[in-house]
Amino acid sequence: MNQQIIDDGEHAKRLLEDPLLQRVLTNLVEDLQLRWTNTNPEDTELREQLFMELQGVKKFSEKIKAIHDNGLLMAKTGR
Repeated sequence: MNQQIIDDGEHAKRLLEDPLLQRVLTNLVEDLQLRWTNTNPEDTELREQLFMELQGVKKFSEKIKAIHDNGLLMAKTGR
């Protein structure tokens, strides 16, 4: 199990350093923010949908970072 966490952390590091993935994530965030900004305040359903999509993209990035950090910790401490 420990080795799997380390391996996952190394894979996550490659994803974090992948220029294409980073461009895609950046473009998604920028597109969702722009679309949200251009909605009418009264269009709450669309605004909420766009906000939730944006949170999903951010949570995806955070999860990859957490997997990377867990792998680093496991590699250093062995626990």
